[in-house]
Amino acid sequence: MTMQVLASESDATRVRRRPSQRDPFFAVVSATILLLVLSGFAPTLYLRPVFKPVSIPGYLFLHGIVLTSWFGWLFMQSLLIRSGRPALHRRLGVVGAVLAATVPFAGLLATWGVVGRVVASGIPLDGDASTLGIGVDGPVVNFLSGVVWGNLGSAVTFAVLAWTGIALRRRTGAHKRLLLIASVSILGPALARLARLPFFGGEQGPFTPVVLLTLLAAIVVHDLITLKKVHPSSAWGIVLALGVNVTFTAIAATSTGLALVRWLQ
Repeated sequence: MTMQVLASESDATRVRRRPSQRDPFFAVVSATILLLVLSGFAPTLYLRPVFKPVSIPGYLFLHGIVLTSWFGWLFMQSLLIRSGRPALHRRLGVVGAVLAATVPFAGLLATWGVVGRVVASGIPLDGDASTLGIGVDGPVVNFLSGVVWGNLGSAVTFAVLAWTGIALRRRTGAHKRLLLIASVSILGPALARLARLPFFGGEQGPFTPVVLLTLLAAIVVHDLITLKKVHPSSAWGIVLALGVNVTFTAIAATSTGLALVRWLQ
């Protein structure tokens, strides 16, 4: 009789777990994000011996290690839930908390030196950005202002969403959505490098915003299909990400935004 009761409880547990395990969405999207990162930085970071790019300072390697670890961790965590291993998922959450605290600072570290590296290469801030050879035009200072302020906005967005998502780890729906949106918010640099490929139209083309908006739209569509409504965390997370992006992009074009770039050289 006892064995029958235990068997029934075990069956019930498996039934309760089955819906979340069947839903591949978060694993697929986190895998897509990781693939985009690996592809974007392959020539300058992961496959340097093959592509032989110019040398980079050590802190950029540190930056790459931290951010790659975050994207890899996110994908692994989604696989653990998908495979029905929540206990290990929770134990590895400590690693995610450490990475979430480190990622914004690693991003700012790379941003702090970007202007100085360009100027040190012999390209003046008031020169033509086309000399950078990455498919952009206009004054160099304007392009770099967009990069610097865009990265600052991404760091702010990630910090708010990722730290909130980890604080809400017991509320699974909010937790996984906020971490996913936070990851999308820092995907810009990888997409910008992919955009340099001839068929994507350069960094000033539509590739990067189209991919980012597609990933965010996919979260909304998934909510509508599975929940019949947009999850509150999806709504405010996406609004925050877009709002910060628009605000910091606007600041980049102002005299204050440009002044920061000149100060960083």
